[in-house]
Amino acid sequence: MKPSSSIEKKHTSPRVWMIFLLVVFASILVTSQAADRAYKLSKVFSAADDMAPERIFLAVTAEPATSQAVSWRTRPTSNTLQAQIVASPGGPIKESEADVVKAVVESVVYGDGQTMYHAGVVFKNLKPSTRYAYCVGDGQTWSEWNHFRTADDKPAPFRFIYIGDQQNNIKSQWSRVIRDALLKAPDARFIVNAGDLVNDPFIDQQWYEWYDGAGWIYRVIPSILTPGNHDLSDSGADEVWRPQFVLPTNGPSGREELSYFVDYQGVRLISFDGNAFDDEAQLEWLEKTLAGNPCAWTIVVTHQPFYSTGNKRDSTDRRELIVPLFERYGVDLVLQGHDHTYGRTSKIYAGQIVKPNEPGVVYVSSVSGPKMYKLNRRNRPFMARMAGTLQLFQVLAVNGDALSYEAYTADGKLFDAFEIRKTDLGRTRLIDRAPKDEHPREEDFYKEDESSGAR
Repeated sequence: MKPSSSIEKKHTSPRVWMIFLLVVFASILVTSQAADRAYKLSKVFSAADDMAPERIFLAVTAEPATSQAVSWRTRPTSNTLQAQIVASPGGPIKESEADVVKAVVESVVYGDGQTMYHAGVVFKNLKPSTRYAYCVGDGQTWSEWNHFRTADDKPAPFRFIYIGDQQNNIKSQWSRVIRDALLKAPDARFIVNAGDLVNDPFIDQQWYEWYDGAGWIYRVIPSILTPGNHDLSDSGADEVWRPQFVLPTNGPSGREELSYFVDYQGVRLISFDGNAFDDEAQLEWLEKTLAGNPCAWTIVVTHQPFYSTGNKRDSTDRRELIVPLFERYGVDLVLQGHDHTYGRTSKIYAGQIVKPNEPGVVYVSSVSGPKMYKLNRRNRPFMARMAGTLQLFQVLAVNGDALSYEAYTADGKLFDAFEIRKTDLGRTRLIDRAPKDEHPREEDFYKEDESSGAR
């Protein structure tokens, strides 16, 4: 018998296989760690780093089609604070293609004695209706890349969000309101804030709550801010306001970044500092700004209402000085805060309610934070809609000859709605679309023997 042919098989021991796998795993781990270190050297953002940018905030500029303002805060000062900007690509951002803008830096001393540094830049020479990506830092430590979009350079439809006082329990109870507002209007081009962002501007914890409550919203949607009485010092000074924000400087001398105007796609929005409502220079500026308006629509934003709905307040002196200017130059809508209640008037002209198609102005005051006042009976006859004990946000849309307005409660229910339409005769027609419910409730009004205790 011949032996069968065969190939001898050699078996590798389990120990050799174990050593081989350990070597491969170690190689992969080292490669991964090296790649991770290379990434961190590219863009660093560590929350524990004192130089890490925080409280990044976009503000609408006086030329929103070609510029954008951004501010942020850092701890130790640095002469290399800067921002980078690039037209947003559909893929990875090439940092080598980004433009660099050096920041202006100002310091603020808070009530606890700590000194913080606020940086700001204005990106200029941008293209209208274009999406940009930007980041801020000091050349080594950077924020993440964020987006914004410039305005169109001609009238075009858009929406925006309007909110009243935030002021108290900001992070715990106000944050849900601003977040729901963005969910309701994800295409909002900016946020109008009628003042009293915080209760005491020198308490840094309150500013922390204000920024953190909104999260990343402020980094991608710019704001138009109007100062409330709580945002400035008791003397009306702006030691914290001006260093913290980069706002337009086209206001009256001495009140830059407090009073200013923005022309946005066919709407002139005017921030009027109600804390100095009787300042002659500001009144002259307001009339000039109203008279020279090239836009079809005019919206004024101010903190203190002209027809108060909260406490036992009234505003006779404000009405006498300013309302005639609104009526003379055809202001369409006035957005306010301060009273910690909700009130929306019918059309008013010369102190009287007028028909929906007659000349007149609509006034709204609202509150987004949890601090509440009782309602004021004095101006109830002027109100088309009124409520206490509600936190609200508002969404406004402008489309050609139509301006629509909707107010929502903190739980997302529609509370008020109306529309203003421009007519062929150059007038406006007010169309009321408010739902019907039990508001205002009798228990929400002040009784004559109650003390308001309001500020």
